[in-house]
Amino acid sequence: MTKEDKAEKVIGFLGGWKSEWIQADCSPRGQIAYIVQGMKEKIYTYSDRNITDSYRDVASAVIGAGFNYGRCEEIVKKEKDEIEDQRKDSEALSKGLSNIMKDTEKRRISKLSETEKLFEIYEKYRIKVLKHEILKD
Repeated sequence: MTKEDKAEKVIGFLGGWKSEWIQADCSPRGQIAYIVQGMKEKIYTYSDRNITDSYRDVASAVIGAGFNYGRCEEIVKKEKDEIEDQRKDSEALSKGLSNIMKDTEKRRISKLSETEKLFEIYEKYRIKVLKHEILKD
């Protein structure tokens, strides 16, 4: 895919084909520059990045500059929602794995004899138990 094709697709995803608020300049080496109406600086994306990352970068820059052209606001909101969903999924996975590890450790410990438990306490915490009483859960 050429830089021109990629720039055309990015502009299409942003909703720029309907109006002249955005144009692409493919002349910079290894980059595509997007010229947005009302912005002084060009928005640069690397030409080897995928289309999704490119249009998200451009949309974020447009919204960050205080403009709301095309689908930029929708794209930025969707990206934030995806990030929040990934964070929640990651936390749920971490919590689930933590619970599994706790259950596994409890099962492993419950299978140990009293001598093995005392030895493990000593090895893990360097605490020597002289007198102990077994407490039921």
